[in-house]
Amino acid sequence: MKIFLSHQQLDSALALRIQGHLKNNHNIDCYLDVIDPKFNNGEDVAAHVRKELDKCTQLLAVVSEATKASWWVPWEIGVATEKDFPLATFGGNIELQII
Repeated sequence: MKIFLSHQQLDSALALRIQGHLKNNHNIDCYLDVIDPKFNNGEDVAAHVRKELDKCTQLLAVVSEATKASWWVPWEIGVATEKDFPLATFGGNIELQII
């Protein structure tokens, strides 16, 4: 199992916390663009995201007020839907949910 963590750039710190929690507490691998050394190195971003989604089995979208300004989060959810991935969202009272 590998989860694609979709998030708006302003939620990068939270996405990193979620990634760490999933890896350290549940041994679940995640793709997260902010820790991908190959991300945004000149390659077409959409092609790179599709390639990374191909390596995943599920998508978890971090949803916050910042998500409203994102073009990428809805697009990534759409691509994951085309692939019939299980989808989940993470939002709400974030500080209480991540320990």
